[in-house]
Amino acid sequence: MAVQTSRPCKETADAMKFCGDYKALHKVLNPKWTKSAAQNVFRDRAATPEWLREFELYQETYATVEPDTDSCTPAMRQVIEHELERDVNAPLKLHMAIPKNLVRTCSPTSIRIAIRFHGGGGVTGHPRYGPWECRADLEWILSSPNTISIEPTYCLLPEASGDTIYGNIRSLCAFLFKDLEAALESINPHFAIAWDHVYIFGISFGGWMALGLFLEFGNWNSRPPNFRIRAVILRCPLVKEYRREQGRFMGVEIPEQQAIDDSKKIYDIKCRMPFQLHRAGDHPPGGMYGAYALSVAKCWGMIWGSNMMFDMIKETQECPDPRAKVRIDHGTADIQVPYTSSEELCALFSEKGWQKIDLIPHEDKPHAWDYKDPITESLLDYLHTSSV
Repeated sequence: MAVQTSRPCKETADAMKFCGDYKALHKVLNPKWTKSAAQNVFRDRAATPEWLREFELYQETYATVEPDTDSCTPAMRQVIEHELERDVNAPLKLHMAIPKNLVRTCSPTSIRIAIRFHGGGGVTGHPRYGPWECRADLEWILSSPNTISIEPTYCLLPEASGDTIYGNIRSLCAFLFKDLEAALESINPHFAIAWDHVYIFGISFGGWMALGLFLEFGNWNSRPPNFRIRAVILRCPLVKEYRREQGRFMGVEIPEQQAIDDSKKIYDIKCRMPFQLHRAGDHPPGGMYGAYALSVAKCWGMIWGSNMMFDMIKETQECPDPRAKVRIDHGTADIQVPYTSSEELCALFSEKGWQKIDLIPHEDKPHAWDYKDPITESLLDYLHTSSV
């Protein structure tokens, strides 16, 4: 009998140790001062921007990420979920914004889809985080015929690895081609997808994800026969290891050594955890300090642990869709993602013979400067001509 009861006792002890490590990791990722600092930094940004009010909002689960069942046994799961007050599984959500007039249509309608990825250094971010909502994207969607916004969440570092996040992209592809049309029909039975009008948007790390989806579409054999990517719109895209110099983070001066020490804690805690409970769609500043610490300590790539997007493109033999136009807007004063990285990306595209690539420099503009700017005539014309 002693042998039979020792396993549950060990599983309980292992689960409690895991919970302690989980809490320690989140304590490093979320210093107490970050919440008030974020309120200060984003105090002039609306929680729900006015340009989102023209849309009806919906969401679907496109995949669920679960811990390894050999490591996280049912008995451990029960203890962990009780102790941490969360499910051990992480649902990946597809947030949809559909213009209100389009939702009410009463005739057969072919829906164009704009797939948009949020930024956050791969460590934080949520599609519905108002202060980061991009006005220009939504203005274009409202002006474009029968177009909707689709914004996926994805697993976040440091709990996730690059391989996990690339797996999220594959899961997203599977949902888009197998289940999205049924999800839209449940909103309005008159909806069908115009697969020949697909657009991909990404900002900062969202640019990494947008390019990842672009590449994955090229690998997907079961695409609809009329599938066509019209445009890939990137803003200050991160495509290499995230590295930045020590400085102020959310208005607070963080010494370089503190960033290094905290990054070591993040790495050490992650390494000793037998499995991970993933975050996906974490509203800033949730986990946001981790992006700063890991980038300053120059160990973001070690946590990523997989191929960089730049290298993925370098290894790709053919352009996923030679008809697609790719536009990159980047501020020349960006200290988070240097403008030179977009120059190198365009040089790589050119070296591979990919056509229709445009890099638009924005003089003296910082990282993600234009979140609340109305759409420019240049971008509006670019997108509208992509639709022809």
